[in-house]
Amino acid sequence: MRWPSPGRSPRSWGRPPTASTTGPPPWTRSDVDSLTLTDFYAAWELFGTPALTGAIIGLVLGLLGVYVVLRRLVFLSAAVSQAASLGVALSFFAAISFGAEHALVPSPTVGALLVTFIATLVVAGRRGRSTAWRDAALGLVFLVGAAGTLALGSRIVQELADIDSLLFGSAVAVLPEDFEVVAWVFGAVLLVHVLWWRGFAAVSFDLPGALVRRLPVGFLELLLFATLALVISVGTRIVGALPVFALSVLPAVVGARLATNLPMALGASAAVGAVAGYYGYLLAFLHDLPVGASQTLVVVAFVLLGEAVRRVPAPPLRLAPGIPGPRAGQVRATSRVTARFAVAVSAYVLLRPVLAGVAQVADAPALVDPALVTVALALGVAFAALGAVGAVVVLRRPRLGLGFVVALGWVLAAGLLELGEELVRPVVLAAGLLAVAAAFREASHRIATAGSRR
Repeated sequence: MRWPSPGRSPRSWGRPPTASTTGPPPWTRSDVDSLTLTDFYAAWELFGTPALTGAIIGLVLGLLGVYVVLRRLVFLSAAVSQAASLGVALSFFAAISFGAEHALVPSPTVGALLVTFIATLVVAGRRGRSTAWRDAALGLVFLVGAAGTLALGSRIVQELADIDSLLFGSAVAVLPEDFEVVAWVFGAVLLVHVLWWRGFAAVSFDLPGALVRRLPVGFLELLLFATLALVISVGTRIVGALPVFALSVLPAVVGARLATNLPMALGASAAVGAVAGYYGYLLAFLHDLPVGASQTLVVVAFVLLGEAVRRVPAPPLRLAPGIPGPRAGQVRATSRVTARFAVAVSAYVLLRPVLAGVAQVADAPALVDPALVTVALALGVAFAALGAVGAVVVLRRPRLGLGFVVALGWVLAAGLLELGEELVRPVVLAAGLLAVAAAFREASHRIATAGSRR
């Protein structure tokens, strides 16, 4: 049996073409519409590699995307992705023209890296140049990449499926050797950015300070763009341009909007990217969707949920004056502890689809006991209700309770949600619990700030 054609969902798989594969597939077409996470993890050998590949790519792209978004280079990912697609098309065209075994014919991955590196040099250039020049360079790279890919695609009809997969995303099947490339390349880039994040932050957001401290600004700038080009080109070669563009921009939007400092933004963006890459594959499996589009839709949902959490109503500072006596300290401490506990519960709910696989492998069904979701739902309702009552009765600030009322409605809506029992509902419930945590955190901040003004 051959591998599935690009753009198809994981459901359309048969089994990988190995000589040792015998017996029926994990399910039949008659029950394909009722697949669950149990079916997914039962066929982990088949689906595990592409799902983990999406998580790794999402994690690193989410981290690097913070620099892309905050430096207003959002179009960089799209332009470099198109350049990588052109590099792959050139490799296929050279293989047809000169023979695949010719010494001068690079592999598709090497071709993508070479063209991407050239495009990065064009875009990066000298930092002192105007923003208009850089925007023009981005447009030039994008148009040359797109037009060149389409033009060469008409000359290599037999490889057109590979070009289509790069343009529209087809992370349905990831070969073991491609997974190893992703693990090593993205792992090395992640290590570089974990070790040198202060330098990258300095040259990106405090260039005068970096020059005063005599940091190697040129080297750090080149290394930052080189790592961006590397992960974008390799990611485009393996999972497609659409998910790479989405995962390099949208997780950073969530992190930048919710975090209060750069380290938190980097960590939050990386986490959102990893979860979106993994859950996008799960969503494609459960609902028969193309993988690239599914990963993009999941990260878009995270952006919308993040904006909703960020906009939990909070009153103006004048409506929350300090509380006399030791009560203010007690209320603030209780709010902070409750907020952290709500975050921990939301993390468990959000990771339930992953824990389902751990429970199946370790034979520990208690990890995903349905009763735990009921407990999490009850805790969310209790936290929100107690926060609203405390704001009205203890603090005597009715408007402060509005945020808790909104969060309570969100949690109740997640409890009533019947769509996507195994994936959509946990994500919505986790977002509702984060809204509760945000309301408690806001209450703690208002009390502390008002107390300091007294």
